[in-house]
Amino acid sequence: MRLGKCSPVRYPDPGSAPAPCGHKEDDMLRRSRHIHYGVALVCAFAAAYASLGAQAPSYSQDQQRALQILDALTKPFPSGDAARDIRWLVESVRTRPNVSLPATVLAGLEANLAALKRINELPEAQRESVMEVVRADLRLKAEFCRNHPDGMAGQVALNVRTWLAGEPRSEARQWQVLYINAPLAGFPGRKPAPFPQFSSPTRMLLPPGAYIVWAQDPKNASRRGPETLLRLGVARADALDADLLVASGL
Repeated sequence: MRLGKCSPVRYPDPGSAPAPCGHKEDDMLRRSRHIHYGVALVCAFAAAYASLGAQAPSYSQDQQRALQILDALTKPFPSGDAARDIRWLVESVRTRPNVSLPATVLAGLEANLAALKRINELPEAQRESVMEVVRADLRLKAEFCRNHPDGMAGQVALNVRTWLAGEPRSEARQWQVLYINAPLAGFPGRKPAPFPQFSSPTRMLLPPGAYIVWAQDPKNASRRGPETLLRLGVARADALDADLLVASGL
């Protein structure tokens, strides 16, 4: 019997090109790696964005309102000392996020903005004086708040005693003390706010600024003493003692 000739077994040459099946496997591997890399990159960007969002400061509603008012005040005061004072106040809010501001703080800022909006109701000769009162009020606020640990939330204790005029002077009790933010004092229809208790003495916490203060009979508003300009926060003082006269015979 003649045996058939055996064919030698051939092994692939290490340097030879891979079989077609190998091409497909390599392509799939490369695509898979690209997909995984792309997903990882997207996740990294998403995590970074979420981290930034978590770190972004959040402001209370009254802080947001304060920033809105301060932004509106930059329009009549685009430069100069008043613009600088406004920047200090804005910085005071932004460096203390999510902190409540007393209602009187917002009322003081609102008074400045309202006076500027109504300024055309006054004779032209009086308008510059209103602008100056607003500038002075902002200056007091900025100088006090930039050095106070509570920033714009800082307040001044106003302690008031009421007195009968004459000699010897005697203290008058059970009088109602009222105040209004100085920028609005010259406008018709003004609405003063009362101290929480009758005199004398009586005390109220107010933000730094300029105020017109007077005493009147709580039963008869026509019986009132003279108006007095008080400036709170001068030299960054956190309290002010004031005397109001009630004319004898009232």
